[in-house]
Amino acid sequence: SSYGTEIHQGCIRSIQISSKRFLTADGRMKVI
Repeated sequence: SSYGTEIHQGCIRSIQISSKRFLTADGRMKVI
């Protein structure tokens, strides 16, 4: 179970990073 939680946390971190990149890209799009 601990191994699964580690993978889950890794997925959450990757999602947060991708969401931040998407938000910044979206902000740039709005600026344009």
